Amino acid sequence: MAGLPRERLSVATVAVGAAGRMLADTLEYAKTREAFGRPIDTFQHSRFQLGTMKAELTIALVFHDHCVTELDAGSLSVTDAAKVKWWTTELQGGHRPPLPPDPRRFRLPQGEHDLPASGPTAGCRPSTAGRRR
Repeated sequence: MAGLPRERLSVATVAVGAAGRMLADTLEYAKTREAFGRPIDTFQHSRFQLGTMKAELTIALVFHDHCVTELDAGSLSVTDAAKVKWWTTELQGGHRPPLPPDPRRFRLPQGEHDLPASGPTAGCRPSTAGRRR
């Protein structure tokens, strides 16, 4: 159990990096995708969602940095390591709303096949727990 916090933090490091890349891809996509004659990042709802995603990722980065500092000091608890791993992998895996599994979340129906299903979320499967059928 002595190495468990370090292992969990290493998983969180990969996940937060992938989530950051997905957000960057989503921002770029929102600038280039047009609907009703203008980029979708100019719509109020899209700006709100993108802002929420940025805030969620910033929270993850700050908590991750805190945990790295705690690990360096030798005081990172197993609980905090589990928390940072959970939060960042949820963001990266798309299991909760903050970050999309890939930029297709912003696509209109006619554009759902524009990008290949690969990249940082290859192999990640969105959770269906709690969804209404």
